[in-house]
Amino acid sequence: MRPRAPYQPSLSPPGPTALTLPGPQDTCGRQGGAGRGGAGRSAGRRRARAGALARRGGRGAESAGRGEGAAGRARGKGPGWLRSPAAGAALSSPPHLRSPEPVSSRPAMVDVLGGRRLVTRDGAWVEAEAALQNKVVALYFAAGRCAPSRDFTPLLCDFYAELVGAARPPAPFEVVFVSADGSAREMWAFMRELHGAWLALPFHDPYRHELRTRYHITVTPRLVVLKPSGEIITDKGRKQIREQGLACFQNWVEAADVFQNFSG
Repeated sequence: MRPRAPYQPSLSPPGPTALTLPGPQDTCGRQGGAGRGGAGRSAGRRRARAGALARRGGRGAESAGRGEGAAGRARGKGPGWLRSPAAGAALSSPPHLRSPEPVSSRPAMVDVLGGRRLVTRDGAWVEAEAALQNKVVALYFAAGRCAPSRDFTPLLCDFYAELVGAARPPAPFEVVFVSADGSAREMWAFMRELHGAWLALPFHDPYRHELRTRYHITVTPRLVVLKPSGEIITDKGRKQIREQGLACFQNWVEAADVFQNFSG
C-alpha cells in the first residue's frame, strides 16, 4: 500500500459555496445589481460634494483676496476713521494674527519736548509732557519783528481759539511758540500783543536753537505740525491753515491717530 500524502486544507471553500467579498467601492454588493447601482450613485454624490467643497474653497480664497483689496482701498476712501492706517489694518486681518508694531527709531514727543518747562502768555510755568500728552502739537517758529509773522499770527490765534477755546470738549491741539526774536523783551511784547493762549519755550532755553536746526528752519514764520509720537505730520501748517481753514485740522488728527471727541 502506498503511503498517503499529508492532508493540506484548502484556503477557500470549494466551488459553489465560495463567497465573493465586497470590494471597497461596492459596499452593498450582496444586494445585487440594484445595490451596486445605489452604491454608484452614493459614490457619485460624494464626489459631487467634494467638488462643491473644493469650488467653495476657491471662492473663499478669492473673497479673502477681494477683502484685502477692499481693506487697502478703505485706507484712501470713506469716512475719516476708515481712512486711518489703524482702521485699514483692522480690516485686513484680525488682531490675534497681526504682526507686532515695529519699534520706531523716530523721535517721540518725550524726546522733542520731554522734561522741558513751557511758559504761558501770562507767565505761568507748565510741564511739557503733561500739557502735550495725546495732542497734535504745532511748533510755531516766528518773531515779532518779522512782518509775515505779524500777519499770520492773528489767523493762527483765531484757528486756535475755534479749536481749543470754543469747542467743548476742546480739540486735542496745542501750539508751542519757539521765538526767533532778538531778546526776551521782544518775545514777551510779541506774545502779549498778538498771541493766543498757547504755550512757549522760554527765550533763555538754548533748546530753541536745537529745534530750529532739527526742523531746518531758515525763514519765519513756520508752523511744523507733529504727532504725539514726535513724527512730522506737515511742515506746511501755515499754508494749510490759510488755504483750508479749520478743515486741515481734521486731516492732522487722522494722521496723528489720536482720540477725537470734540465738536470742532
